[in-house]
Amino acid sequence: MDSNSSFYAYGSRRRISVFFPLLLIIAGVVLLLTNMKLVDWDLWDAIFILWPVVFIAGGLDGLIQGENPVWQVFWLGVGVLLLMGNLGYLAWSSWDIVVRLWPLLLVAAGLSVLAGKSNVGRLISAGMVVALLGGALLLLSQAPLPVATVEGDRISQSLDGAGKSDVDLNLSAGKLRLAAMPESTGQIEGVLRQQDTRNVEQSHYVSQDTAHFALRSTAVAIWVPFGPNRHQNEWDLRVNPEAPLTLKVSLGAGEMDVNLTDTVVERARLNMGAGSVVVTLPDEGRFEAQVEGGVGSITILLPRTMAARVRTNTALADLDLPSDFVEDGDAWRSSNITGADSVVDLTINLAIGRAVIRYLGE
Repeated sequence: MDSNSSFYAYGSRRRISVFFPLLLIIAGVVLLLTNMKLVDWDLWDAIFILWPVVFIAGGLDGLIQGENPVWQVFWLGVGVLLLMGNLGYLAWSSWDIVVRLWPLLLVAAGLSVLAGKSNVGRLISAGMVVALLGGALLLLSQAPLPVATVEGDRISQSLDGAGKSDVDLNLSAGKLRLAAMPESTGQIEGVLRQQDTRNVEQSHYVSQDTAHFALRSTAVAIWVPFGPNRHQNEWDLRVNPEAPLTLKVSLGAGEMDVNLTDTVVERARLNMGAGSVVVTLPDEGRFEAQVEGGVGSITILLPRTMAARVRTNTALADLDLPSDFVEDGDAWRSSNITGADSVVDLTINLAIGRAVIRYLGE
């Protein structure tokens, strides 16, 4: 056989890679379902949920190409497990699975070496990988991830005669809910659901008619964005509805829901490393607010009675504003800002994700 016939024989055995075509097909289907409102995802929701599809497409591509089936079956199975975790079909989320089952990677590597180049050995090793992943699936579908938490640890702090309130929350990872007290009974109160309350520090002092309260997490906590165990730490807090409030919140990762309805805000600064932030602004007042995020989503709910001037810095983020907002130099402003009694000067900084401002109730 000459070199040309060898070349054509080799070429006939090659398969066309399906990796990128599969990703394009899946991306097209997801975008179509989103545009038709058949799923309530946006682009970033889809990315956060469907990222394990990369492993599935890579495994299928390797099998079609005739590569070592041990690794291809492994990546295909891992992708299926992670995707099922993200979609809520397993008790553990995809990040729980990665953190705890990564030693299976070493098992797959060992089986691949033992199989060598023997087709029979590779098939046997691939079958063992399937059995291991099947056992992992059984475990993940039945065994919830254990989380050591302390339920019901309460926070209660009075104003100690002060007329104003300064609240500084510096938290690690989890879910924060903050709103106004139903009555003016103190500076701040609430309940913690914390992995270890020994990792929480509180401080309080009064200076020049202002009560200063600080709550800080002193340990790093693991946060996972999906699954039943994503809220390993939860803080449910209430602030005084009458005392003028200066609020500073920093959350490393997780979910932040800050409802400032019925509060008197002087300044607010909210920072999220990775995750989602939802802020409901008060019905009235004149104040400055800054909302920052690294990766994730920011949603600002704006009452119709509150006019807004907005400055944004969104590097790789989508920005969605109400239709009546108009551009004003380097900022945006609502149509009702002229002569308005209640105005918020709002700054939004987001590196990657989506920032949305919409009117409350719409």
